[in-house]
Amino acid sequence: MSLSFDSSKSLDEKTTPIIQRVSPRTITGVLSSANRGALDWGWQSFVAYGCHNHVVVIDTQNIKVFQTLEKHTSDVVKVKWADENYYHDLTHPYTLKLASLDTSGLIVIWDVKESKPISSFFETGKPATDIEWLSGRDYCHQLLVGLHPPYSIVVWNTETGNKVWKKSYTETLLSFAFDPFSENNITFLASECILFVDDFNVHKAPSSNGRKFYISNPTTSSSSTNSGSEDRNKIGNRGSIPRRMWLLAKADSRPSEEGVTLNECLNLTYHKSYRHHLLLLYPKEILILDLEINQTVGIVTSEHTGSPMMQLYSSWQRDVFYILHESGCISLRLRHRGRALMAVAAPCECSDTGVNSNDASLEVTYDLQCQSDSLRLTKHAKVTGMAVCPLSEMKIALLVSDGRVLFLEVAALHKKEESNCLPPYLSESLEPFFIEIWKLF
Repeated sequence: MSLSFDSSKSLDEKTTPIIQRVSPRTITGVLSSANRGALDWGWQSFVAYGCHNHVVVIDTQNIKVFQTLEKHTSDVVKVKWADENYYHDLTHPYTLKLASLDTSGLIVIWDVKESKPISSFFETGKPATDIEWLSGRDYCHQLLVGLHPPYSIVVWNTETGNKVWKKSYTETLLSFAFDPFSENNITFLASECILFVDDFNVHKAPSSNGRKFYISNPTTSSSSTNSGSEDRNKIGNRGSIPRRMWLLAKADSRPSEEGVTLNECLNLTYHKSYRHHLLLLYPKEILILDLEINQTVGIVTSEHTGSPMMQLYSSWQRDVFYILHESGCISLRLRHRGRALMAVAAPCECSDTGVNSNDASLEVTYDLQCQSDSLRLTKHAKVTGMAVCPLSEMKIALLVSDGRVLFLEVAALHKKEESNCLPPYLSESLEPFFIEIWKLF
């Protein structure tokens, strides 16, 4: 056997080089003021944030930019990763899906792996200000809920870009939150009240206009009434919790002047560890509302000279709060064990939330476990948002307006002896501390 050589081809002939495909990237810089809060951590360990009219995706495993998504013409204000807990197979594969919203109201659904938009849509004349994916159902993983101020909420089909339904209310809506324990409950933060809707359905718009609630002080309202308010004042005694508030339903009347204003409320969210608990975030305090007894059962306050709070994250694996302050420090608060033990000792006398509704002296308190150091920021740099890893809930991404992304991690020092066996959310607190491990520019 002999090998032949084709002399017709020159040895100096150049072959076509094979160039490996690389994900398109854009060198990002300083963020705009509209990018505040445009940060989210997905289940696939990817962090996405908005930088002007771009969406930057970071691979937290390798600590590098994975993709830069370009389609928006206005500043990005919200980014939300789609959940992956739905049925998918080879015929209907799973895609790395991300939703982004800009100041003009344009919503873009991305295939992050291919760096291509799947669909884009908007509401004419009513730009959206907040978005949230519907989760928990296999048939609605492609549905996205958009808040279109001042009065409307729209459920979008992200595959087609069409509306499933639209509902308008009479109150000016600022933000909303879904109940993690009930798929039919959604709560809106309005300019003057809190609106509860308990008939949310993915197939049709809610038939009711919801129930309006106002927060007022029981001690001031009791002075204008006689015997009927005396019993209520006993339950809402100020001696049990300082500045205790009562959650009152007002169908037609407006709240009194003594009511607690909602204009300073930054956000509301449901407690992910306990049922029927709603959290209202203010710059100096957090109100914990029990929706079963319509009463404030706890108040988490910051130090008088401390930095104001700007963002709150409620953990679902353990009853803890992550609180982001304007100075850049992150504090971790754990529910006080003493009250939890009282609930375990007498389960028949306490509700499933761990708070005895018949005894107002049982205050829900959260102890400060640890706090990271404040960031040394320049004059023009500010903290814009925080995102927590949904898998471990031990890693935190902190976004700064100068373009840096700081990654922090919570570590726990396990104690050698455990006196009793309790579930994780009632066990004795550990001693965690924050460690700054990475920086991205």
